[in-house]
Amino acid sequence: MSMLKNSAKKIVLVLSALGLMLAFSGCSASDSKKAKAPQEEQTASVVIGKTGKGAIKALIRNKTGKSIKEVSIRQSGEGEFSKLDFSKGSEFMNKKLAELNIPAKYKKDTKDAVEKDGDPNAAKVNERHLIDLSLSFSKDEKHEVNQLPIETLTTLEKSELHFDAESDLVYFAGETKKGEKFNTLESQKALKAAAEKAQADKEAAEKEAAEKAAAEKAAAEQAAAEQAAAQKSAQQPRTQNYNPPAQKQQSQPSNVQPQSSNVQQDSNPCAGEGDPGWR
Repeated sequence: MSMLKNSAKKIVLVLSALGLMLAFSGCSASDSKKAKAPQEEQTASVVIGKTGKGAIKALIRNKTGKSIKEVSIRQSGEGEFSKLDFSKGSEFMNKKLAELNIPAKYKKDTKDAVEKDGDPNAAKVNERHLIDLSLSFSKDEKHEVNQLPIETLTTLEKSELHFDAESDLVYFAGETKKGEKFNTLESQKALKAAAEKAQADKEAAEKEAAEKAAAEKAAAEQAAAEQAAAQKSAQQPRTQNYNPPAQKQQSQPSNVQPQSSNVQQDSNPCAGEGDPGWR
């Protein structure tokens, strides 16, 4: 019995040892996998825009799956885009971190905004300074990210650019220091739908105006043709060849012989002189 007990104890000890070995080997394998996981760079490899006085800095990671060759900026909905030069690097590579420097002029003072709009309530709207970014992946592929609040960009703990293939849109996603999520995909979809509707309405209005102009032109041409035909018809009797009626011959008595046009002259020039017939 003692031998059996000793054998059982040995088996238990061996199994325990094997379990511990497996546990430690599993932990070490998991730790090695974690150690091999690539860590994202926390230092910006690209600097976009000048770092001059008053520039507003925001860190953004490119997770669009593509390299961004050019970045341009404008006040939301106003005028043309202005190109932001690369102060460091030549392109914004995928998965890389970039420092975006927004010129100070794009952050208007609230007072200036109110004076410009002439509406005291405009301050409440213009407290959020909005910008649009134009991103060029290539010469033929450009995307816009619209109505980005500068204040939000500067307060995000994590800010990323993403690309949604289904809607063909680039959007911002991020997280504040308090853990609040920030995502512009739905707003980008709404803006795209509004822009497409506005474009469709514009094209429809232009088509309607063109059709109206064509109809008016056709009507004017028809009226001119009818007027010309009426004038031609009115002038027609004046231009016809006028044939006067033939004159009626005067009737002569039946016993009157018509005088012959061929009058025979007497050969004697003195004939008839002293003739009572002349009296």
